[in-house]
Amino acid sequence: MRAVFPLSAAALAVTVLATTGAPAWAGSADPAAVRPAASSVMASGQQLTAGQSLTLASGEYRLTMQPNGNLVEYTLANVPLWSTGTEGNAGARADMQSDGNLVVYSSANKALWATNTNRYPGAYLALQDDGNVVVYRTDNKPLWSAGTYIAGGGTDDYPFAGSSIDVSDGWGFLTRECTSFVAWRIRHNLKISDFSNGWHGGWFGDAGNWAANARSLGLVVNNVPAVDSVAVLPGGVDGAGSAGHVAFVLGVGNGTVSVEDYNYADSYDGVQYYRYSQHVIATSGVSFIHFR
Repeated sequence: MRAVFPLSAAALAVTVLATTGAPAWAGSADPAAVRPAASSVMASGQQLTAGQSLTLASGEYRLTMQPNGNLVEYTLANVPLWSTGTEGNAGARADMQSDGNLVVYSSANKALWATNTNRYPGAYLALQDDGNVVVYRTDNKPLWSAGTYIAGGGTDDYPFAGSSIDVSDGWGFLTRECTSFVAWRIRHNLKISDFSNGWHGGWFGDAGNWAANARSLGLVVNNVPAVDSVAVLPGGVDGAGSAGHVAFVLGVGNGTVSVEDYNYADSYDGVQYYRYSQHVIATSGVSFIHFR
């Protein structure tokens, strides 16, 4: 975490503005139990000025006060997850006020955005390892969050589970194919709500093309598996067809990963294609795309 500096007395005024974050909910089953690392905490009376960031020790997420005045959360792959929408205000800063309110001020000390969490002296901001940005009370109860936590996978919540096969899913993929299911995970679980086949001007196409396209878009692609990454199997690897296969990683083992997917016939789905499945694959020959 870069240095943070105490607020001036003038910056401590109560400010109530509309926010773009979620209600006071931290996103995990027991949000009050989450105790983020010091490197990802903005304590009461601290601020972020232009160019400064809160960053997880892992580097997976960072919250940056940009020089253009926008406070933005980014993934390791530089994908923006959330922002205050305050761009166009060069020199703005983010203040974690002593009254509990997180406020973005312009260089002229005009309030531009706030969490509306005043009346809770000593509240602090936490950048969590689940990807969420949360304002907590001093007793660790959540007051506000950006709503960017990762939703858990492992169930067949795919919205086209009962639909016809190979019709448009609206995201540029075909229903009940592996690519459409993984697109759902990226949109719904990873909170990249605009993800589609043509995301950011690229073209993902068949599963076998995903790794190369992701690299061209600047995403991290390597042979290191991680939970919530996308496994890309080239044609012929671990049962993948000639067009390749993509799956969503649920767990990491010793040289293996557990994944969930669609259109991979095995005992889980009764050896039927175009259905939901969970299984274990070897990591050899598999690439992993890290969207977050």
